[in-house]
Amino acid sequence: WSGIQQMGAAPTAVAGPKIKQAVEKALVLDPDLSQAHFGLAAYNTWVAWNWEKAEPAFRRAIELNPNFPDSHAYFAHYLSIMLRFDEAELEMNRALNVDPFNPLVRALYLACLFFWERWDEALAEAQKALDVAPDHWLAFQVTRFIYFNQQRFDEAVSATRSLYTILGNDAVVNALDEGMQQSGHRGAFAPAAAVLAQQAEQQFVLPTQVMALYSSAGDRENAVKWVEKAYEVRDPELPYLRCANRFTEDVMNDPRLQHVMAKLNSPEVVNGARPVSFTPVQESGHRGASQAELPGNLLEAPAFALQ
Repeated sequence: WSGIQQMGAAPTAVAGPKIKQAVEKALVLDPDLSQAHFGLAAYNTWVAWNWEKAEPAFRRAIELNPNFPDSHAYFAHYLSIMLRFDEAELEMNRALNVDPFNPLVRALYLACLFFWERWDEALAEAQKALDVAPDHWLAFQVTRFIYFNQQRFDEAVSATRSLYTILGNDAVVNALDEGMQQSGHRGAFAPAAAVLAQQAEQQFVLPTQVMALYSSAGDRENAVKWVEKAYEVRDPELPYLRCANRFTEDVMNDPRLQHVMAKLNSPEVVNGARPVSFTPVQESGHRGASQAELPGNLLEAPAFALQ
């Protein structure tokens, strides 16, 4: 059910109680089962948004089984959401050291490179993934945001088109193509966003998916509207807005968006840290430390969504 929720195949209102029930049952059956504590950590991070309870659950899972790579990798994502990038890199390196050829771990590493704004490394890792699996949707999911932040707009449209082709959403692909032909990248994202928003009226769609397209179209009002919807339905991807550059700066500075971030009890609001900035950084100003060359890039399509 965690994968179903993360992929947007079911809303949190449906998947959340089932995840909670499964975790509680596992802990009753075996209180020292590492995977049960990992499940508890994941529930508190992506369902309950209870940051204080998530971290000790991750640490307990790792204490019980330090050789389970998923605990390290997803803990790295949690730490990235908390803007603790150096600690996140340590955990991701531990996951890669345990299982460097694990396709899911490599996918989570690719996402982390995006969070840490090490975009050249992320693009290189994405290309390695696509060399192995040309239909690797997460590679296109990450690269479309990177290209947009680098103002490589035609490439951003192309990556978005590839993503929705893999996802089998022909209507969004057609809207991108028609809009691109008529008025360039802005014209591509706007009708694609409208199509996905219309689909969301008939079936469940993660609001952050719609938000991403509206933000790329420069439609501040609708981008913020769908962020608010994401909060209402507890979109599991919403916490990533703390660490992932998906917005133009005017959208990020919108007080309504900042209000949603405050309701998430985000650390930059509570602790008085810097506001999240979505201005691209230079390669000399990456978040986190340098990543050593790691063996293996056998990255297949993972069961993890970064919508």
